[in-house]
Amino acid sequence: MSQSIVLNGQKIGRMRASFILFKETFRFFWADKEMIWVPIITSLMQLFLIGLAVVTVIIPAGIFNSADTETTGLTLFEYGYVFLFYVIGAFTVSFTQATITHIVYTRVHGGNATLGNGLRVACAHAGNLFVWACITSTVGLILRAIAERSQLLMKLLVMVLGAVWSVLTYFVVPAIIIDNKSAVSGIRHSGTVFKRTWGETIVSNISFSLVMFVMFFVLAIAFVGLVVVTGGSAGMVVVSGSIFMIAIFVLILIHSVLDSVLRTLLYVYANEGTVPVDFNRELLENMLARKEVVSEIPVKTTL
Repeated sequence: MSQSIVLNGQKIGRMRASFILFKETFRFFWADKEMIWVPIITSLMQLFLIGLAVVTVIIPAGIFNSADTETTGLTLFEYGYVFLFYVIGAFTVSFTQATITHIVYTRVHGGNATLGNGLRVACAHAGNLFVWACITSTVGLILRAIAERSQLLMKLLVMVLGAVWSVLTYFVVPAIIIDNKSAVSGIRHSGTVFKRTWGETIVSNISFSLVMFVMFFVLAIAFVGLVVVTGGSAGMVVVSGSIFMIAIFVLILIHSVLDSVLRTLLYVYANEGTVPVDFNRELLENMLARKEVVSEIPVKTTL
């Protein structure tokens, strides 16, 4: 992988190119702002599922009432309940990605999928999404169990293994939604696609995280500055603190949507060579050196 790419006749570094990709992704998202509702809806779904699990499973079992849980570690049954929460979290995240994936994929091919279309397609693939949630939750729980019983060196190794698993399975949900892969075959296909996009997948996520960190830092400075300027009055602290928390929540929502949008765009280009009409084709073509490019793929029918 070369260290620089050519854009508009000028050589630029991959990190700068990734920040440009961030802006292009945001512009793509801003043209269809209703996608911001997807993580809100799935967050409510997650709260409902957690509440259902607590009421029907956790409370009747009287789990986590032991005062020495922190010192003795989790029992086998307690790991089972932790696994339940892992699955709920993984499933709702996958459901979010699936909904946005369908919307983005349809737009890339000239269609106009609504929020309802995206949710219906995600529901149609709920079985595979659930299986994927169980697989990734199992891997996550195994790594956690190993880390809890290991020394520092092994903990670091577990962190590396977790990171490798995350990047190799980065495209599982798009594979399920776009190519109708099963959860297991989706993992293999994700690894194949990742080999074509590994530099951009990693660097773009780093740049996304850096942008979000900078925005969070600016908000934190603004909050502290406002409190200091106003003399730290209780009323102003409450008001500015509320605004700060709302802003952070919005940032998290936007980051969630942008991650899913970019994930889909990279997947579609790596597989098909298709770029949205209103997206910077030169940027993707120079960042992703594909050997074969498909000019156009018909729009899939909405499920």
